[in-house]
Amino acid sequence: MRLSVSLIAPFVLLCATASVPAAIAAPERITEGQIYQILEAIDAAAMERNAEGIVRYFARDCIIRLDMPGPHGRQVLQVDREEYATNLKESFSTLTKYEYRRMETKIHIGPHGRSARVTGKIYETMTVEDRIIKAVTEHTAILEHRSGELLITSLDTTFLSMEEERITTLRPQVLRPG
Repeated sequence: MRLSVSLIAPFVLLCATASVPAAIAAPERITEGQIYQILEAIDAAAMERNAEGIVRYFARDCIIRLDMPGPHGRQVLQVDREEYATNLKESFSTLTKYEYRRMETKIHIGPHGRSARVTGKIYETMTVEDRIIKAVTEHTAILEHRSGELLITSLDTTFLSMEEERITTLRPQVLRPG
């Protein structure tokens, strides 16, 4: 009897694994085209100052790290998706003018096509009240499939430079004779 059980067990195991639903199968491979679609949508949302349109491509548990200049040297802040969206909304609401440009984008898709790393720089010029601020940031984003959607699961942003200048307006002078 022992021999027949040992012969049946592998057959039962084989049948059980053959009936595993397709939903558990490995996720589809990430393509550069999919990544560029997401980047273009994020860029369009940024130019429209649409915070929700930007974070729509972030996983719910996405961690965002911001390495930026602080009052006493560099500081690293870590925020979640909701905090990031709130900060974007607040920042966008103070701008009277905003320019945004993504450059030097590089995409590396992992060997099994299940994750990707995207690096690049973003050049921003913004006007806030009487100041023009120019910033260059470097980004590294990790993208993965989550629930059938390709999403950013982590984002590291480093501020490379930030310049600020005051806008001076010349008031017309009235010239009076003699």
